Amino acid sequence: MIKLFYRFVFLVICSVVLIACINETEPADQGNYQWQTSSPSELGLNESMISTAMYAAGNDGSINSMIIIKNGKIAAEKYFNSKDVNSYQTIRSVSKSFLSALIGIAVDKGILRLTDKMMDYFPEYKSSATDSRINNITLEHLLTMRSGIKGDEEIYSTFTNSSNWIETIIKQPLSFEPGTSGLYSTAGAHIVSGMLTKASHISSYDFAKKYLTDPMGIVIKDWTRDPQGIYFGGNEMFFTTRNIAVLGLLYLNKGKLNDQQIVPEEWINKSLFIPAGQAQFGEV
Repeated sequence: MIKLFYRFVFLVICSVVLIACINETEPADQGNYQWQTSSPSELGLNESMISTAMYAAGNDGSINSMIIIKNGKIAAEKYFNSKDVNSYQTIRSVSKSFLSALIGIAVDKGILRLTDKMMDYFPEYKSSATDSRINNITLEHLLTMRSGIKGDEEIYSTFTNSSNWIETIIKQPLSFEPGTSGLYSTAGAHIVSGMLTKASHISSYDFAKKYLTDPMGIVIKDWTRDPQGIYFGGNEMFFTTRNIAVLGLLYLNKGKLNDQQIVPEEWINKSLFIPAGQAQFGEV
């Protein structure tokens, strides 16, 4: 079973809590996805418990929004710190979940393979590599955080403050032999965005818009790029709270929205660690 870096746990009741460091409050082009709304009581939820949760979130100080969804309907929604339904927020590492979905689409279309070697996509940086083991890194290693590329505490500031993010990542010695251990690495996720860009011959943003966000009916307001123009794999995508919640609904519905299969169901099962033949989430 391939354990992809899609790390949400979605239940029949799906809560999405986003913490934002940057926000825009201008009227949002939220796309054409139409959320239905209902009351907690109509959906069989405990209103008192929800009120308590909302109160705690408001007192936290670092939470900008909370939205609770059941059966595909918004049961409760609240905004804090002067934010509202039109506020764009950076979703930080939840961006990795979007990127994983993009790779699932690319693999299904034959654009990428999980066995593809990372360095085959960056021959221009082969002379920069200091660790020969880097030639063994595959796309699967990167997706499962088992590439050996250094973790965020060691390398995040180094590569994001450099003039060439991908070359800087490739220059670093590995922490372990690819595939033998695990380490959370945003650097590795950025490499994935670079591989998608090279394999598809369009930017990760354009690929996302064409195959994921437009079909979902949501909008990416902004997405940070590196100095070479590669969209940041694993960080700094900007969505409204309602738009990011659509991703949860997409995964609950096995990759399908409005009768359209957007992300392959097999990829959803692998992402959520669902063995073949095992009971899955029902339609919501």
